[in-house]
Amino acid sequence: GYGHEALASAWGAKIVTREKTEGEQTIKTRDPKGVIHNLGLFFMAFESHTEQVTKNRKLTRHFDILAASKGCPVEVIQHRKRPLWGVQFHPEKSFPEGRQIAENLARIIAKGEP
Repeated sequence: GYGHEALASAWGAKIVTREKTEGEQTIKTRDPKGVIHNLGLFFMAFESHTEQVTKNRKLTRHFDILAASKGCPVEVIQHRKRPLWGVQFHPEKSFPEGRQIAENLARIIAKGEP
């Protein structure tokens, strides 16, 4: 979503316009930590966007890319030192995955993890 793109852009990543993606998409986990812990190697998520973050050195200097999809190489990011995450898809429309993401975020906040 826009927060994901704004976060990545603030750290120097490039945002590109693409053909609209809408509906359930298969997301592949690259690093199952942080907000996507316990979602498995693949999970389904609802997407609706025409812009996306591109993978480049400025982005990967500050963020780990935790997940990608066939049409979007940067679906989930986690800052390497700060408690910052971004997701391209809509977790609030993705069930049960969105609930797991919310539970993961609550656990991270409660423990004070980065």
